Amino acid sequence: MRTRSSSKARRGPRTGRTRPRGPAAIFLDYDGTLVRIARSPEEAVLSPEVRDLLARLGRAYFVAIVSGRSLSEIRRLVGLRSLAFAGNHGLELRARGRTWVHPEARRARPALRSALAEIRGRTRRVPGILVEDKGLTASVHLRRVSPERRAAVRAAVADALRLRPTLRLAKGKSILELRPRIEWDKGRAILKLLAMARLPEDVCPVYFGDDKTDEDAFRALEGRGLTVRVGRPAATAAALRLPGVPAVGAALRAILALAEKSPGVARGAGRAAGQPRLMTKTK
Repeated sequence: MRTRSSSKARRGPRTGRTRPRGPAAIFLDYDGTLVRIARSPEEAVLSPEVRDLLARLGRAYFVAIVSGRSLSEIRRLVGLRSLAFAGNHGLELRARGRTWVHPEARRARPALRSALAEIRGRTRRVPGILVEDKGLTASVHLRRVSPERRAAVRAAVADALRLRPTLRLAKGKSILELRPRIEWDKGRAILKLLAMARLPEDVCPVYFGDDKTDEDAFRALEGRGLTVRVGRPAATAAALRLPGVPAVGAALRAILALAEKSPGVARGAGRAAGQPRLMTKTK
């Protein structure tokens, strides 16, 4: 999902180095990172090859999928219960058999439900509109809406939010997202996941993401782990860049090869992912 985030992530503890040497924890966005961006959410399907790769990685490293989709949907799409997950941009988390939901997001649910009813009522005659209820957030997809009808949809969303101060709007490419008005983002979510997983303090988080919302995670890991922006060149807080989804697969295979070469060690994922032939530096 492609949305903008207005809140800033808190940075994780600084270690004074950009590539810690401890065991790795791998975090991956879904849409635009593991799968190509599709015209509609249901068309973005994980390939069997990538699913197998993730399963094998999960046996060597702590692996988490961090998505704007709901927790239940992203777990269904990936189909690997052994991995950790962050849904709704980290408002709901699952790791080590435990599920956590942000309490303020849960309390904002009634306002979100009524806003969606209002938006659907005003846009039901707009061809191509998709209003997606994700439980703790909602997305209004404009990709299939004709340009001349989009202004009316944006006005309906703005009016619905104006009367509900517990909600806020996040904008992206062909998408409008309704979220609870709370200080939370993917950066805070991955720090919470690391705590839930009870990983060693010297763990090296490696984060791959293609979206503006992933920038919060890049900032949170500055000085602590390795961050990788996926896609076309853009201003980013990430240290490295990959050109697209196929290159992410290549980097993950390099990380897996390192683990399988040294079973039980699961170290140095940052060095494997950051090989010059796979990535370029952003700064």
